[in-house]
Amino acid sequence: MGREPYDPPPGPDPSRPLAPDAPGGPAWPERVEDQLRNLKQLAAALGVLALLALGVAVWALLADDSGDQGSEGNAPAGQVSRIDDRVDKLEQQVDDMDSDINQLQDEVKTKADKSDVAQLNQDVDDLSKAVDQAGSNDDSKQAIDELSQRVDTLEQDVQDLQDSAGQTP
Repeated sequence: MGREPYDPPPGPDPSRPLAPDAPGGPAWPERVEDQLRNLKQLAAALGVLALLALGVAVWALLADDSGDQGSEGNAPAGQVSRIDDRVDKLEQQVDDMDSDINQLQDEVKTKADKSDVAQLNQDVDDLSKAVDQAGSNDDSKQAIDELSQRVDTLEQDVQDLQDSAGQTP
C-alpha cells in the first residue's frame, strides 16, 4: 500500500531480532492491516444484519394480522368485554367511596365543635361546684348518718329474725 511502515514499538532488547509476528517485527504492519480489514468486513456484515432485522421489525408492525383481532386494529370482543367489566367495577368502587366520604362528612358536621366542648366544660365545672357546696352542708351529712343508722338497724333485725327462725324447729 502507499503508506510508510509504522515504527516498531520499543521492545525489551533492540539488539535482539524479533519474531516476524511479534509487535515491532517485520510482518507486524501487514498483520495489523489484515486485522483492520477483517474488522471492517465484520462491521459491514453486522450492519447488513441490523438492516435486515430492522426491515423484519417494520414489516411485522405494518403486517395485517387481523385474523384473530376482528377488523383493522380492533381488539377482540372478549378482551373488550373484560376491560369493560373492570371499568364498571372501578366505577362502582369510586361511587362507593364517594358515598362513604359523603357519610363521613355528614357525621363530622354533627359532631361537637370547640364551642360545644367549652360549654360542656363550663357545665361540668358548675355542677362540680354545686356538688361541693351541697356536700359541705351539715344538714345533709346528718341526714345521711341517720339513714345509715337505720339501714344498720334493719340489717340487724333481719339477722336476728333469720337466727331465731333457724333455732326454732
